[in-house]
Amino acid sequence: MMNRVKTIIDTLKNTIASWQDVNCILAGKALKEDVLDPYFVITLDVYYKDCIPDSDTRNTLFEYPGAFETSPKQDKDRFFIDELPVHIIYKKQQVVENYLVDYKKLFQEGTTYSIFRIFNADIIYNCDTWITAIQEQFSKLGEAFWGQLFKYNIYKIEHYLTDLGSAVMKHDDFFFLVSLSGFMTSCASALFARNHEWFPYYRKLNEYLCKLKVVPENFSRYWNDILNTGKLTQEKRYQLAQLLAKEIILQPFVVNDTTCQS
Repeated sequence: MMNRVKTIIDTLKNTIASWQDVNCILAGKALKEDVLDPYFVITLDVYYKDCIPDSDTRNTLFEYPGAFETSPKQDKDRFFIDELPVHIIYKKQQVVENYLVDYKKLFQEGTTYSIFRIFNADIIYNCDTWITAIQEQFSKLGEAFWGQLFKYNIYKIEHYLTDLGSAVMKHDDFFFLVSLSGFMTSCASALFARNHEWFPYYRKLNEYLCKLKVVPENFSRYWNDILNTGKLTQEKRYQLAQLLAKEIILQPFVVNDTTCQS
């Protein structure tokens, strides 16, 4: 089965590498994962200088894979090959370089997941030293960067908490879920920033949170109870969200002694 995955990755790599402006291609850890895992996906990150083929052309070049779709900005493709899911993200080199000049451009992406991928993927095609130079520059970011990122997420926590309270008062189940998702993501982002860590895969978020060095004292209890839809009412979950936000904002962080489940 892994030979099948490798063949797909190699075929895609050879196709994409033939595009004139492509500088490098990174591949996720699909070769080390079980294809029967519901979270299994083949991921590629493509960094290029100026332009790449449009989505219709890419669909043709990929030989019309199953359920091909692209994002509104045409910077993400999703499709199936041999019934295996494939996600490809395309990003201009200049966009990544601008993150180092203006941090807000990175913050406005929502999370730092794109940088996490730079550090947690394998280089399968490379024209020069650009990607390694970028890795080095991001690895040298100091407290000024992480402090700004933490503060940015604190603002988001406060906004989503207000929305969450409004949803509870109006008994709006849909807006409650939307607000809760934003709130939890912002809380996680703040904790990763506090620990000088990049925001990881959503699919494995709890696993990475569990491994953080420092967290709010009651983080694990609040986090798990808020996520437990069957145990508590929306009002109680909102109250716990207020307590969690308070601990993150005031930063009474302690060494994380949570027992991680494998």
